[in-house]
Amino acid sequence: MQRSAWCPIKQKTFILYLKMGLGSDLMLTSDLIDMYSKCGKLGSARDVFDRMSERDVVSWTSPGT
Repeated sequence: MQRSAWCPIKQKTFILYLKMGLGSDLMLTSDLIDMYSKCGKLGSARDVFDRMSERDVVSWTSPGT
């Protein structure tokens, strides 16, 4: 299965995490940026990055930022 075929599944998983209130978790948001970038959704990756209240080396070096 191609990587892009997993994108809808990954997106739904991250949406569930956000609904559970885990949107402020630094590692999770960095993973979300990475996932959006790998799925070709650079605008969404940038939106997540811009909304982060805290950033570290991982979030600054995630693809798409």
